Amino acid sequence: MIWAVLQQVGGQVTSMLAFLGLAALLRPSDFGLIGMAGAWLAILNAFCETGFGAAIIHRDRVSGDHLSTTFALNLAVGAALTLLGVALSWPAEFYFHAPGLQPVMAALSVGFLVRAFGLTQAALAQRELRFRALALRDLVANFVGGAIGLILALAGYGVWSLVGMSLVSAVVSTAMLWRVAHWRPRRSEVSRKAAADLWPYGSRVLGFNLFKAFSQNTDRLIIGPLLSAHQVGLYTLASRAIIFPVSTFAGALGNYLFPQVSRLQSDRTGLRAVYRAVMIVTLSIVLPGLATVVVLTPVLVALLGDRWRDATPVMQVLALVALAQAIISPVGQLMKGLGRPGWLLRWSIGFTLFTAAALWFGAKWGLMGATVGYAAVHLAALPVILLIGWRLTGVGIAQFLAILWRPALSAIVLAVCAGVAAHYAAGWGRPAVAAIAITVGSLYLAALTRLNPEFAALAVRELRKVRLVAENPTNLAGNGGPG
Repeated sequence: MIWAVLQQVGGQVTSMLAFLGLAALLRPSDFGLIGMAGAWLAILNAFCETGFGAAIIHRDRVSGDHLSTTFALNLAVGAALTLLGVALSWPAEFYFHAPGLQPVMAALSVGFLVRAFGLTQAALAQRELRFRALALRDLVANFVGGAIGLILALAGYGVWSLVGMSLVSAVVSTAMLWRVAHWRPRRSEVSRKAAADLWPYGSRVLGFNLFKAFSQNTDRLIIGPLLSAHQVGLYTLASRAIIFPVSTFAGALGNYLFPQVSRLQSDRTGLRAVYRAVMIVTLSIVLPGLATVVVLTPVLVALLGDRWRDATPVMQVLALVALAQAIISPVGQLMKGLGRPGWLLRWSIGFTLFTAAALWFGAKWGLMGATVGYAAVHLAALPVILLIGWRLTGVGIAQFLAILWRPALSAIVLAVCAGVAAHYAAGWGRPAVAAIAITVGSLYLAALTRLNPEFAALAVRELRKVRLVAENPTNLAGNGGPG
């Protein structure tokens, strides 16, 4: 499990540091342009993977024909989406009323073709549970992309530093996938029969991915034309700082959960155990982290400059959204792994419609109104998603609450310590602040270990796997092997 987490979290920490560094150098309107372009491109990105990668992971057996056919299809779709993204960049600029958006969106569209070259390799690595290789890929790609972005920002390239960061990360990521992959596509293996084998499952996942993309980007699609580029920039920073790390972490656990669930479809006891473990890890890390961020957000935003001050309350409300998404995400992986993509599709349609309505209604009261509406829909969805999780695994709401109370109590301890530290550290030097941070972290770890021994046991087991890999890199666990 730990390599699945490190796959995305390790690289995204580097990306997040670069992103915050760029926020200190750029204007909110620059981030607004990226947020607007990203909203439209995310919808197109739902078509990029075609659902065949998920089918490869889900199938008991795959052949070279399946892999080569998927690669060819991904490449063709990637090229088509690049052209479509460029073509849509003009109407996107008109829709958002944002001069300067067209060339930014056109440039970002090249990323579809670049990433298409590595999608099949990534799915195969995930199927084989090679999360260690994927973790190193993400870490290096995001580090290089972030470094290029900061260099461009310091050179005065403005919004193009964000574009450069995205494209360079995509190029490095794809190149590293080809370096570690043991499989190469063959044109002779491309066949309609292989596509027909993958299509029934892949098409349903594709439908879900499309509605998921609408759901996850409905916020920017709705508020974009209703608010200014400056306000969208504030929201983009808040979302990237609060929701993106949590969704990345949840996605990393999902990458671990999906192949595990696919192999435990007939073992309900094992399925329940894996789902409980993922929820324990999710809540034990996400809930205390978000509680601390809510307390420290005013201090952290002040470091970026006064122009970002209005993002503070938005970040604090979005913490509720991030927590809800962390709970919802594993259930989505359950539905995929247990062959319920139709459930996923219906869930996504309903959730998207309610989200769009809440954002549109809330936007009448400005950025904060839209943010509150967004959070309200997510909180209202939690009982429904937990009911679905119970239907699939037998872990009901009562068992979920039994998992929840320990991380919640630990989060209160950490938030109180962080609040006291922030109050008394005002005006102190960096050594004193560092000492307080270490003290707060130590108190939290002590509280978490004492209050949540099950999480502590999981953490120790996973860290032992990392040690074994360090001692013997050929160990199966180093590649994300089971157990």
